[in-house]
Order: sequence, then C-alpha cells, then structure tokens
Amino acid sequence: LGLGFRLACVTTERPLEHDPMPRLRAAEFCARCQKCAKACPAGAIPSGGMEVVRGVRKWRMDAERCLLYWGATGSACALCQAVCPWSKPETPFHRVVAALAAAVPSLARLLVRADDWVYGRKPRPPRLPGWLGG
Repeated sequence: LGLGFRLACVTTERPLEHDPMPRLRAAEFCARCQKCAKACPAGAIPSGGMEVVRGVRKWRMDAERCLLYWGATGSACALCQAVCPWSKPETPFHRVVAALAAAVPSLARLLVRADDWVYGRKPRPPRLPGWLGG
C-alpha cells in the first residue's frame, strides 16, 4: 500500500475473519511514476525496481537514511507523501483519476504530469539548521 500505509495493532480475544487483500494495481503506476524517489532529499527511496524484502515484493526504502535526515532537520519532512499522487484528497475527482490510473497504468506519465501541473512539481525540503551547514 505504499507510503500511505501505517501499521497498527488491535488486541482482542474475539475471533476475526480476514478480508481478502484488494488488488490496487498501484505498483504498476508507482513503477512509472517515481515522484517519491525524485523528491526525497535524503535519497532514501530507490528509483529502481522492486525487490523481495522479508518475503514481500516491494521497493526497499533506506529507513536509516530517512531517519537521519529527520534528525538533521529536526522534523519529519514527509515529502514522499506530499508528492505521491495516491495521497491526494479523497474527492470524487481523485477517486475517478485513481481508478483510471489503476486500470490503465500506461497513463502514469501523463497523470504524473497532470499532478505536477495541479499540485506543483516538487515541494521544497526543510532547510537544515545553520549549525549543520544548511
């Protein structure tokens, strides 16, 4: 589920049924988009292909590099989430565009250009404090 995924835990003794994992087709779009990799000031997101990480095929993010950047700037930059076309507001228009992007991954480059035009190409990363050479 990409950069928008956040792990949570619910503790219960009640029996639960598993929902099937939805096929979002976001990976095909992401392989063509790469906005998060281009926007990452720490270079923590690779622009290459997916790898198998602990049995799951995904992009390997360098969490240590990301966290070191957070520490250097004093806050979370979250540029990867800000530029991601999948993290736009949940409006009827964006639902239609997301469905189109999932159904026709070859439109990714066109949709990324449209996203750049509407939301801007790349937000600026937070500046490093002066004592860190920023």
